Amino acid sequence: MFSLKIIESAKFLKMPSSSRLLYYDLGMRADDDGVVEAFTTLRMTGATEDDLRVLVSKGYITILNEDLVSFIVDWQEHNKIRADRKVDSIYKNILLQVNPDVELLESKERADRKKDSGTSQGQPMDGIGKDSIGKDSIGKDSIGNKKEKKKKASALDEIINTYTSNFELVETLQDFLKMRKSQKKPMTDRALKTLLKKLDTLATNDTEKIERLEESICNCWLSVFPKKNNYNSYGNRSQKEELNNFSKEEYKKLKQEINEQFSEENIAKYNAEFEDIDF
Repeated sequence: MFSLKIIESAKFLKMPSSSRLLYYDLGMRADDDGVVEAFTTLRMTGATEDDLRVLVSKGYITILNEDLVSFIVDWQEHNKIRADRKVDSIYKNILLQVNPDVELLESKERADRKKDSGTSQGQPMDGIGKDSIGKDSIGKDSIGNKKEKKKKASALDEIINTYTSNFELVETLQDFLKMRKSQKKPMTDRALKTLLKKLDTLATNDTEKIERLEESICNCWLSVFPKKNNYNSYGNRSQKEELNNFSKEEYKKLKQEINEQFSEENIAKYNAEFEDIDF
């Protein structure tokens, strides 16, 4: 990270672009204390020692030894790091010898790796060890439930893919399953197979099946139903006569489905329409 307070200052911007670019490269390769092997960076990037001298003269870099190990003066302005994540520089002693007044962040041991009586160094404490990982946060029951849901979802997908290869119909069936799930009425394997059989009786082609499904999705119906004009038409005498030919058992079955799936408003409407049918 680089602080805009530093790299957008007039002092920084007045330097040659090659020196500014070298500063960025040094910052990207510095350790947690802001120390970097400048010689390696010069070789890797093609920058020159003149570029490095400019940074030193402007007070952005301090060279620590003859091997061009360098310290980025404004390192803590650029970067903040948690003490329990900091790794001390291998050149820390050299840095403190050259610049004893430098303020360095003292690294701390992670809380879950502190030594405890009866435990060896580096072992996590508070029972968070190899034998207890995940017992509190991810239990066997939780893992089992996730596996069960994934298995159930893949089983439903398999039934759909076996039923049809029509991509649009597959998508619509999956949308229907999502709708059922949103209504807190997810489908079982058996329920899906029953629905597909019913769909076959209501439609003769994929386009009609998609229409039946989309109507149920839009109305949040838990099943699929015939077109409304099959039993909801005032002006079409032939359709009304066809309804009159229903047996009492068929009528009761149809009416039961309507009562179960439709809203109270629709129930009242359909009941009113059936009153004048002669059996």
